[in-house]
Amino acid sequence: MSATHIVGGEIYYEQVGTQDYLITLKVYRDCGSTNTNGTDFDQFASIGIYSGGSLYQELLMNLASATVNFVPVTIENPCFVLPPDVCVEEAVYQEILELPLNSNGYDLVYQRCCRNPSIININWPEDSGATFTTQIPPSTITEENSNPQFSNFPPVALCANASFWFDHSAEDIDGDFLVYSFCSPMLGGTPDAPAPAPPSPPPFTNVSWAAGFSENDPITSVNPFSIDSATGLLEGTPTQAGQYVIGICVSEYRDGILLSETNRDFQFNVTVCDANIVAAIPDQTTFCDGLTVEFTNDSFNADDFYWDFGDPDTEDDWSTDPEPTWIYADTGAYQVMLIANPTWPCADTATAWYIAYPLVAPEISDPVFECIDGLQMFDFHAVGDFDVSAAFYWDFGPGIDIPPSTESNPGPVYFGGEGSYDIELTLAENGCDSTVTVSIDVPPQPVAAIEEQEIFCDGYEFTFGNDSQDATDYIWHFNDPFFGSDNSTEFEPTWTYSDTGLITIELIATAQFACPDTTFDIIEIYSLLAPWFENPGAQCFEGNSFAFEALGTDDSQALYSWDFGLNSNPSTSFISMPTGISYSAPGTYDVTLTISENDCEESFTDEIDVIANPDFDFELFNENGCPPHYASFIDESFSETTLYYQWDFGDGNTSSAANPVHIYNYPGTYDVTVTISTASGCAEAQTFFTPGAVTVHSPPQAGIEVEPNTVNILEPTVQIWDLSNGGIDCGYFISDGGFIDECDSYYTFSDGGIFDIYQIISNIHGCRDTAHAQVAVEGFLFYAPNAFTPNDDGKNDVWLPSAIGVNSYDLRVYNRWGEEIWQTDDRFQPWLGEVNGGKHYAQDGTYLYRVIAHDLLMLPHEYQGIITLIR
Repeated sequence: MSATHIVGGEIYYEQVGTQDYLITLKVYRDCGSTNTNGTDFDQFASIGIYSGGSLYQELLMNLASATVNFVPVTIENPCFVLPPDVCVEEAVYQEILELPLNSNGYDLVYQRCCRNPSIININWPEDSGATFTTQIPPSTITEENSNPQFSNFPPVALCANASFWFDHSAEDIDGDFLVYSFCSPMLGGTPDAPAPAPPSPPPFTNVSWAAGFSENDPITSVNPFSIDSATGLLEGTPTQAGQYVIGICVSEYRDGILLSETNRDFQFNVTVCDANIVAAIPDQTTFCDGLTVEFTNDSFNADDFYWDFGDPDTEDDWSTDPEPTWIYADTGAYQVMLIANPTWPCADTATAWYIAYPLVAPEISDPVFECIDGLQMFDFHAVGDFDVSAAFYWDFGPGIDIPPSTESNPGPVYFGGEGSYDIELTLAENGCDSTVTVSIDVPPQPVAAIEEQEIFCDGYEFTFGNDSQDATDYIWHFNDPFFGSDNSTEFEPTWTYSDTGLITIELIATAQFACPDTTFDIIEIYSLLAPWFENPGAQCFEGNSFAFEALGTDDSQALYSWDFGLNSNPSTSFISMPTGISYSAPGTYDVTLTISENDCEESFTDEIDVIANPDFDFELFNENGCPPHYASFIDESFSETTLYYQWDFGDGNTSSAANPVHIYNYPGTYDVTVTISTASGCAEAQTFFTPGAVTVHSPPQAGIEVEPNTVNILEPTVQIWDLSNGGIDCGYFISDGGFIDECDSYYTFSDGGIFDIYQIISNIHGCRDTAHAQVAVEGFLFYAPNAFTPNDDGKNDVWLPSAIGVNSYDLRVYNRWGEEIWQTDDRFQPWLGEVNGGKHYAQDGTYLYRVIAHDLLMLPHEYQGIITLIR
């Protein structure tokens, strides 16, 4: 069965192999109420494949393998809503076909009839079919190509008098250059042969345009529809409802050569659409928020808004918020306007009247407290936003024996005592009312109470104890007869009275929202009891005897008690000035004095020191030795107090250090005397005399003679003669590293230079002496090998000249081009064959060396020669 109303279609291909192509045919038809015959898509769609004008092959594409979908009916212009009766269905046929390459290429053709008879821009639409075609280019142009594929199918419905725009671009997987244009729809198929099989070959016949229409002006519009040749953007504004046929072609070019042209024709249904954007302001429902109005927005399908609040007192009474808030300058009725999507051609406007009444927002200020006849009374005041004509209603809470009040400021009110109370104020005006509630806590009445006096011995200073209840603030009156301002607001203050006696004090206890309470008390002030005694100071143990005097009271009736601590005799006393107190052992002892008077008792304790007698002694280390001789004197005395020293070392030198170290520079026997004393006076100074305490032995006398003092490097041997006296052995240290342990001997030098010879001798006491001689070894020797083999075999691996009698040395090695490759100023450093610091190694061959050296007399010597390097 054949479909009767074709809406549009297209054919395209994708090359998936050298000669294989995926052929895709898309056919669009009416569905729903416009498909009057209730037909379906063709069971087989016939594709004619022509080459050079002749039919090469007919391809039948089976509907059973096709995909059939409803095409979403959308509109690009958000200002309108399409009617619900527009319906289009799509069938997508696909099949892979093998087509050999040839020099003519191929034309792919599909034809189908018939179009809707209601189409108004072509003649005889009910007898007109459609042709969809594209080309596979000849192999002489290219052997690989996939033609463009349109990305989107245009919306089948447009709104009259609404701007229309659509992206009609295509995609080409080869990246070819695409050009878009209007083209005429082509005829194909008739009512008698609606589905030609195979379709007719090219060329094809264009549709017959109705009067006033053409391929470049296919739709009645404000200005002709246009398509951008580079982007494929299709634009226009249709003005007349109806059905229209339009044709779009996309041409692909590669390197300026046309490869193919694919046509698509489709049917536009221009219809009258409903407006999509509606502005709506709901009726006012809130009247009691004062001059502040919060607006609600019931608009739909709009994204942007413009509000005009109709306030004549300002030009800034506008907002772009979706649901704004505005504060009017005065009460009154105002016309409010809302524009939905204000910059759009389909913008919608709504207005409404809103009334701003005075704000009803009462508040209750902090209650004013009064204490009347000992009762807690409160005055209440209404504040906030309300009119003078407002009506008041005060409710002081359930269970309170206080009638409601209609006054603006009721009071004074007595709630009956301690408790928490809720006070509610309702205020009504202009048909609006508002209620506010506050809670107040009525505290218990404070009770003033002074703590009973328990302390009588702190003298004129007295700290008051506070036993009051339910109070937060206090006022004390101390009633000191010698002061006019003796008050305090502290909780438990301290006051110093000017004299003893009986004092009447007053305390007033208060609290917020409470009546004050007052109480009185009598206290008695005595003199301060503060016992103490002056420390008699430290005494030596031998013959110690202490005396004390009690201080800190003027009362002749006071009682005294002494405790002198351990090892004391006597250990206690009950008089004010005890004497003759002694201790049986050295140490530190606590002495405590206790005085009692006026039923008060206080104690005072201090420490006394009984010092042990000192013990003097010292020890000597290093009694004998060689000059310079270091003798150490170690103090071994004991004393509880500082010791002082006076040393006499017997050589005319003295010291006051506790542990001195003295240096004896000359031989001899020395007597040592030390006097040690203390700072306490417990013992006199003691002197120790030690005869012959230190002995310093005489050292030997070194002597040396060397013959000759100057020798040549070729005969570098000298004779050493011992000229010392008093020694038992000798040794010689030579500055070239040599050593001799025979007193008379010979020594041969291995190098030139000036060398020191040191003689060291010692005697039976271990004392030493040193003598010195100097030898000059003259002359200069140089030898350099002429070859070496740096191959790491352990034989002749380095090149090292021998230089003797050298003061300074400079060796350089050059290649055969005269370039310096190695240098050293160390005559003991060999050449390993490296070049430029070891970055490279020299090749086999001959190299030139040059040496400049100075002998001991700083005379220059220069040598040069050839080195052969063999690896």
